[in-house]
Amino acid sequence: MPDKTVSDLDVERLTAWDVPRVFGYSGDGIDGVMGALRRAGKPAFVQARHEETAAFMAVGHAKYTGGVGVCLSTQGPGAVHLINGLYDAKLDSKPVVAIVGQQVSTVLGSAYQQEIDLIRLFGDVCAQFVQAAYTPQQVPMLVDKAFRTALATRSPTCVILPHDVQTAPAPDPT
Repeated sequence: MPDKTVSDLDVERLTAWDVPRVFGYSGDGIDGVMGALRRAGKPAFVQARHEETAAFMAVGHAKYTGGVGVCLSTQGPGAVHLINGLYDAKLDSKPVVAIVGQQVSTVLGSAYQQEIDLIRLFGDVCAQFVQAAYTPQQVPMLVDKAFRTALATRSPTCVILPHDVQTAPAPDPT
């Protein structure tokens, strides 16, 4: 494993946005980010019993703190379970950023196990911003854009991270 991964950059961006906690349900499609959260020690990870609950917890955080709520999920059915909570954020105009795992880039479009077209899935609920990262260099910019958009539009946004991108070595910042 590389010294610093793309997931470590993702967690650094969350910290830079003053995210105190991330609500989620772990799964193999988001393991890279889970490992980075453990290594960093912050933001705190709040383990929900279900992805839907994690999304509602993130919305509750946004409603009661005035900040951005962040939820985390694996790919496939895990991602589908975020939808109800994200619609709550959309209908109540609350900023929430969903970070969602995805199968490795090389199998996308092949109907591989638990593969779902996540951009299409989140296209309505996260209409202001939903984007998948296909290169390590994209991740910091996409996370920042998701936060800026969530705050500016008071709506949920989504960043999709294929597993191979999550675990790739962090690019040289220069």
